[in-house]
Amino acid sequence: MGAFFDYDYAFQNNNFGSLFSNAYPYSFVGLSLSMPIFTGFARTNSLHRAQLQGQLLDWDEVNLRSAIYSEYTSALASYKSNLYDLSSTKENVGLAKRTYDIVELQYQQGVVAYLNVITAESNLITSEIGYLNALFNLLSSKIDLQRAMGIISVNH
Repeated sequence: MGAFFDYDYAFQNNNFGSLFSNAYPYSFVGLSLSMPIFTGFARTNSLHRAQLQGQLLDWDEVNLRSAIYSEYTSALASYKSNLYDLSSTKENVGLAKRTYDIVELQYQQGVVAYLNVITAESNLITSEIGYLNALFNLLSSKIDLQRAMGIISVNH
């Protein structure tokens, strides 16, 4: 909206030589009002774009929730699997220890050769190494599970 005012002189005469001898003043006052009738669908497009961005944020939230749940279930499954592996390797260590003790006793009584003692001892060491690896895997998966649950944070 705006207002304007103009005051000016108009010079008129039938003879060109005396054109500027008679001055006739004139003035006018006015108001200007502009109102957009058609905006070219800009507001409609920006509203539609905002709605689409809102939907995109909703889908991003669903995707994030799904990723968190997937990470948690994967970490929990890995932890349970590694816990089972630890218990079975612990049982294997017990069996290998008992086998080693029996073979060593048989060797001391002269029933079996020394090669059987070495084989039983090698099997015992292998099962103990397997137990330590299973323990490491269990602890590693426990850390992954705690991170997925949000209990601890791991900085990269």
